[in-house]
Amino acid sequence: MTTYNDDLHELTASEYCDDVVKKGLSIEFDVALDLVETLKNIPHLGSAVKLFQVGSYIYEFKRYYEKLAIFLKHALEIPLEERQKFIKSWNPTMRSKAAEYIISVLSTAEDTDKAEVLGLLYKARLLNEIGDEMLLRLTSIVNRIYIRDLRLIDVNPNTVCQDDDNIISNFTACGMIADQTGMWHNNELRRDDNGSFACHFNRAGETLYNILKKAGWYNYTKINSFV
Repeated sequence: MTTYNDDLHELTASEYCDDVVKKGLSIEFDVALDLVETLKNIPHLGSAVKLFQVGSYIYEFKRYYEKLAIFLKHALEIPLEERQKFIKSWNPTMRSKAAEYIISVLSTAEDTDKAEVLGLLYKARLLNEIGDEMLLRLTSIVNRIYIRDLRLIDVNPNTVCQDDDNIISNFTACGMIADQTGMWHNNELRRDDNGSFACHFNRAGETLYNILKKAGWYNYTKINSFV
């Protein structure tokens, strides 16, 4: 049975996905209030409109559409037939749950950087590189994290060494850090011999880092580029 949340996956597995991404990333077109209703009847834009949950204001719609396009662009790196095959085989309950959560986080994301990261996580799931529970866990982390801190992670995938304890506290609160009890001394974060804060990622933190590192996310000069 097709549900509301299946729209995200149907769009991903559609031949129109490419067009949605290109339009969303060149969103200079003028959108009038009555156009939102019209878009519902256009196959490759209808799902995008139905996925729009943050209100009826046109600015908000354009902003959401842009985030949706950025989210979907990495899925386009996977051949259409492979996307269709995986989505068809995906457990319907978990597939719907994943879409519901992703749509919710995407709708409220304060910047397009988070849409980019969510898209990379979604791509990893479509390639079966991570499971459903890890996808949900990492989506939760992205929802809560201050994205600038995520960009400041040291090149060492297992250790974070930063001079700002706010960054480590952010990672800890988001559920990315292991061995938290050994990080503190007299209610202060421990420092290593170089005077930096040091801690280790848990499996979720390592997985998130590795997905972003593999995609070259840390090297992006303009994350929203699409060719």
